[in-house]
Amino acid sequence: MGNSLTSINNSQYINIPIPRNLPTTSLQPQSFFSPGSSSNQPSLHCKHVQKYLDIDGWCKKCTMKSVNTGHQGLDKLIRHTQSKSSSWTDAFLEWIPFESFRDIQKIGDGGFGVVYRATWIQGRRKDRLKGKKGRNNKMQDMRTSPINVTLKCIKNSQEMSDEYLKKLKSYYKSSLIQSRKRMQQLLKFYGISQDPSTGEYILVTQYAIHGSLRLLLHRHFSSFRWTEKIWWLCDIISNLLTLHKAGIVHGNIHSGNVLQIGDLTRETTSALSDTGLNYPASPSFYGTETFTTNVYGVLPYLAPEVILGKGVSKRSDIYSIGILMIEILTGIPPFSHRPHDDKLALEICQGLRPELAEGTPKVYGELAKHCCCTDPSMRPTAKQLLYIFNHWWSLMNTDESEIYQIKNSFLSADKLIPDIIEEKRIMAIKSDEAIYTSRLLQFQNVLDRRNISNYSTSGSTTNYEGIITNNESISSSQFLLLDLNLPDITIDL
Repeated sequence: MGNSLTSINNSQYINIPIPRNLPTTSLQPQSFFSPGSSSNQPSLHCKHVQKYLDIDGWCKKCTMKSVNTGHQGLDKLIRHTQSKSSSWTDAFLEWIPFESFRDIQKIGDGGFGVVYRATWIQGRRKDRLKGKKGRNNKMQDMRTSPINVTLKCIKNSQEMSDEYLKKLKSYYKSSLIQSRKRMQQLLKFYGISQDPSTGEYILVTQYAIHGSLRLLLHRHFSSFRWTEKIWWLCDIISNLLTLHKAGIVHGNIHSGNVLQIGDLTRETTSALSDTGLNYPASPSFYGTETFTTNVYGVLPYLAPEVILGKGVSKRSDIYSIGILMIEILTGIPPFSHRPHDDKLALEICQGLRPELAEGTPKVYGELAKHCCCTDPSMRPTAKQLLYIFNHWWSLMNTDESEIYQIKNSFLSADKLIPDIIEEKRIMAIKSDEAIYTSRLLQFQNVLDRRNISNYSTSGSTTNYEGIITNNESISSSQFLLLDLNLPDITIDL
């Protein structure tokens, strides 16, 4: 078995022996260290001036010099994150040799990457270092013990394009930001590696032990109650709000990209992943004349304007949240019973949306519909959604009689929906052409807007366009406040 990702399949592990000369997690006294390509390899004769050394003896200069990915753009990105750091404990990216991983197992395959779980032998850098500060510090335990990480091998990334590098830089930026109102942050981005057999680059990120929200709903849907579901939504929209406030559009929100983090299945937090990375890495894709009109993603979660080639936006992210709300409600991936083809794309543009379940709380159903409005200007903002979800969470944890009606609607749904949906889930037949991984979507018929008005929807799925028309004079925030009876949203989130 070779030491590469290509030697792994769904049922096999790869165990890479630890090299004899691999550095340990401690240093000799009176040494400075430069993690670089050998992780925490001591730099016993570092003679750089004091301005390059942090209080713990970490040498930024040595670390930056040790980066050698074989790709000039990646070298520049990694070194840039290191140059902006002032301490070993800062969240800069590392160049991590492939030999640093063992127990590698394939856990997923998407349109633009293959995902693996692995053990990082050295472990990540510790957030805080214990012991006496200074250049004479013995510097014990600079890293954690071996940890599980996720390896995302980017397909055809040997010659990574400048456009993809920009998205990777944005992805790194998004991994650093955190909401001031909630402790949950996005998945940590540790560094970059490379498959030695193919030359494809690998993103090394935090491992989500409970997998995706889609997997959690599939396995345990009937056991979760609305208090937990609303908590997930609070986490998800908190992540999205921090991205939007930083000027970042996620562009690829679906249940497979919402990962569950936590020690216990019933006490997980939700984190958005793969921000902006639902695109090919190879320059050949970006050189075509049709690239600007190409659509990438998972069709059921794409807003109509994105299908029509207008590109992703903060408002299209909100549309995806609306579809995600319906999936959390039913536990069934949207449009799983039919092919994800031109016909579905046309019907989505005309107003087709996944069906709500019987017994859906009224406020929940109305908000999901509002998020899914075809007119982007009629959708709520991430800030409004966070306020509403937090409001619902508060209602679920209070016994005040004046708001019991809303709370009771969720409690009633807890009793009714699982039995109804479980029967549907058992009877449901998934189409082989229902695809829930990001891919290039080319719908020539949809790009001709004239086809939409001449196309009629059919089937049991709901058409929501009669609920909110494009001629409404009422603003998005007014609709929410009137329909949901909430106070004006002026708080700082």
